[in-house]
Amino acid sequence: MRLLRVLVVGAVAAGVAAGCGDSTGTNGVTIADLVGDWTATKIEYQNQANTSQTFDIIGIGAELDVSVTSNGNFTGTLREFALAPVETVTGQIIISGGSLTLDFDDVDREDISGTFVLAGNRITLNGTENITFDFTLSGATGVPANIELVLMRQ
Repeated sequence: MRLLRVLVVGAVAAGVAAGCGDSTGTNGVTIADLVGDWTATKIEYQNQANTSQTFDIIGIGAELDVSVTSNGNFTGTLREFALAPVETVTGQIIISGGSLTLDFDDVDREDISGTFVLAGNRITLNGTENITFDFTLSGATGVPANIELVLMRQ
């Protein structure tokens, strides 16, 4: 489920997205717009080779809560599925143009990049790079996937 961890954390961080310092995206969003607490309401993976195959891990008890600070750092808690242990994730959010990158402090996690939209108290991140997911949930090697992460401001 490491792949799931990478995606979920990436999505969350991305959702919290904005940029380091005063980075501003083409959509005008800055880190100041994202400061605060966010909760994931959707973390859905889509198989890149078979786009009809999707899996929303919120449905199996995944939980993601993220807090973004004014300097672009994020701290979050992630539970990958019901009864899984809670993990802490940290890193820096970088925004460039219409893209957001989650730069994780944990070197074992792959950074995640994608496009994002902030609309009111909802942020949606669509990532396609560095994402894999085991759609069988069997522990097998994941396949290339897209992710849609939706976070709501708390």
